[in-house]
Amino acid sequence: MSIFTQLPEQVYPADSAVFGGLNRLPGFSLDTATAMAWAAQLAYESDPDKLTAILERWGMTHSDRLLGRLASFLPIASTKGYIARTDVATIIAFGGTDPVRIADWVTDFTFFQTAEGIHRGFENGVEAIWEQLTALVPPRLNATGRLYVAGHSLGAALAVIAAERLVRENRVPADQMAGIYTFGMPRVGDRDFAARYEALLGTKTFRLAYGDDIVPTVPPHDHPFGFNHVGRCLRCRYNQRFDGSDLVNQPTEDPGSLPLLPATVLRLLRQPPRPDTPVHPGDPLAATVIGALPPVVRDHIPDSYLRGLGALP
Repeated sequence: MSIFTQLPEQVYPADSAVFGGLNRLPGFSLDTATAMAWAAQLAYESDPDKLTAILERWGMTHSDRLLGRLASFLPIASTKGYIARTDVATIIAFGGTDPVRIADWVTDFTFFQTAEGIHRGFENGVEAIWEQLTALVPPRLNATGRLYVAGHSLGAALAVIAAERLVRENRVPADQMAGIYTFGMPRVGDRDFAARYEALLGTKTFRLAYGDDIVPTVPPHDHPFGFNHVGRCLRCRYNQRFDGSDLVNQPTEDPGSLPLLPATVLRLLRQPPRPDTPVHPGDPLAATVIGALPPVVRDHIPDSYLRGLGALP
């Protein structure tokens, strides 16, 4: 990943306190969402020593990288993630796409689906690391049996597909899947896939969408595309905080679909940046570039989600 997706080591939480909520009963909580947002952000880091150092100060052990090359129908070339364990849970986290390429991601979106109704590009991303993943996730996980899966952007789509496949292929019992937390997730599959997913993991999947983030609006739900969201949606307005009481406890296509008309897409991508946009806490060059992004892309950057969860000032 690039400087546009990485944060200085000192920005990450200093200790394991942020993961203290993982020993609670299954179900949505803002504390767990915050922990999973940090876990998803860490999946963007490419330096293995940095990844290990941060996981260790979070009290996590047995970190394993998930790395795979793929032929994709999206402007991506690889799948990246990791597996880490605490004394109460196992976490699988996937990295997403470079935010400066989100415009390409949206305008070049393709709609090929597998026979199972899953977006082929996303399915290829999981397939690229499937053997690694199944070799690293033991049959009974750990003494508590709790598994969390997290991801941002493309990583969120990978998290959903991987979680569904782990359960469907009996690699992980559904009752051990404690939560799938996604941030800025695109639609993953068609109506039939969404129905199957709902029966397996719908009530354990939490889909957070911040501000005017454009990515949750694609691929479109509308005819003739027919892509559907999965899980329970929690939205947050720009410059506001996520409120757990706003969680929609039923399937929904919120926040709607982006009409893929060239004029509509270009209008959104040419909007000027907000004058009050927070400064990105990463590399100064990256912060300058990110600060100039249009709102629909700037709201997609992981630090926007961390601010919405109160994890960054």
